[in-house]
Formats: sequence, structure tokens, C-alpha cells
Amino acid sequence: HIQPRSRKLLCCLPRDPLTRIEETEGEARIGHGGWFAQNVMQGVAGGPSTYAVMTVYFVQGALGLAALARTYFLKDQLGLSPGEQAALMGVVSLPWVIKPVYGFLTDGLPVFGYRRKPYLILAGLLGSASWAFLATVVATPAQAVAASTVASLGVAMSDVVVDSLVVERARE
Repeated sequence: HIQPRSRKLLCCLPRDPLTRIEETEGEARIGHGGWFAQNVMQGVAGGPSTYAVMTVYFVQGALGLAALARTYFLKDQLGLSPGEQAALMGVVSLPWVIKPVYGFLTDGLPVFGYRRKPYLILAGLLGSASWAFLATVVATPAQAVAASTVASLGVAMSDVVVDSLVVERARE
């Protein structure tokens, strides 16, 4: 059963652009964050799981820039040809192929009584450590592939965990 949304008019007050006024059927409510809650969050309640979802999706988008930097690193620092880079990136993408395994793992094997949080933390630590390793220690193509594959594993696992949080939230 879907509740119809009430129509709300949001506008800025002339004296303070951060303060919003919200009018709903003759009532007016002034508050900070009213515009953000209505227009950005779309009525979704904020909380740790909501912000985790937003963070993971933001990081996934931002990793496009890191992947571009990795391409130049492989070409300029490690001297790999485009064909060699393509072959190595095929290996790096393997963790995305086995994403269903992560779903079964997080659903069937709780850690300390939690099904999602430990896996999200583990994925974040794996990804962060791998990108840091790639930026500071890597000197050979084999090391670059290993670090990139573990980073890809971290992102793929966090994607599965966050997608499951979204599905759980949608069912509520």
C-alpha cells in the first residue's frame, strides 16, 4: 500500500539562504535541512544504514577517477602495453563475476551476530588498504594486479552488502 505524497512548496527566505520555509496546506514550518530532506533524501529517513548506502555508491562513482589514474600508472610506471593492461583488467574484474557468492556468504554466515555490518567494514578495509598499497608499494605488474583485484573484491562485496540493505529497507 503506497501512501500518496502531500504537495509541498519549498522556497528560500530572503534574509537567510540556508533557512527554508515549508508550506503544507496552509501550515508553514521553518527549518534548516527541510529542503535537503525533501529534495535530496526524498523522504527517506536518515540513519547509519542510509548514510552507508550513500557513501558506498559515492565511492563507486569516484573510483572511476582512480581507475583512470591506475591506467596511466600501468602504462607510464610499469610500461604495460594496452593489450597487457586489458588482459590484467580482465583478471581484476573477476570479483564482480562471483558477486552472488558474497550475497550467500553475508546471508548465511553472520559474524558476531551481524549479517551486514562486519562484511561492509571488511570490504571497506580491503579496498582502502589495496588502493593505498597500489599507490605506495606496488612496483611490478603482478603486485598491481593483486592489489587491484583485492580492491575490486572490496568494492564488489560492499556493493552486494549495500544492495541487500536497500532491498531490506524497501521491504519495510
